[in-house]
Amino acid sequence: LADATRLKLVALMAAASGARGLAAGQYADLRLPSRRSSTHVRESADALKTAGLFTLPVTAAAIIAGASAQESARLHACAHALGIAFQQLDNLADQDGGYAPPSRHALDAQVRAALAQLGH
Repeated sequence: LADATRLKLVALMAAASGARGLAAGQYADLRLPSRRSSTHVRESADALKTAGLFTLPVTAAAIIAGASAQESARLHACAHALGIAFQQLDNLADQDGGYAPPSRHALDAQVRAALAQLGH
């Protein structure tokens, strides 16, 4: 990789994990009065804390692959949404009674059904 690309990747990693990324999200999460805080406040903490961990590798791969700005934005949006969804499931698991994720068999069936709808 070119030096400029390496520097861009290091800056991306520092931003995702530092005071304006994961560290900020974890700090906000610990300061929330309860797990039942407003959706906006909760999602802001989740976006910093977890979504960044999902967007970092996707964005890095887009940079390395030379993706266009539009392609990078779409990949980033998808990874961000996946990170938010993951964190919301984790939040549910932390609540009273917990959350039981679907079995591997159920997930496989859902994936097969989705692929069948797409014609694959």
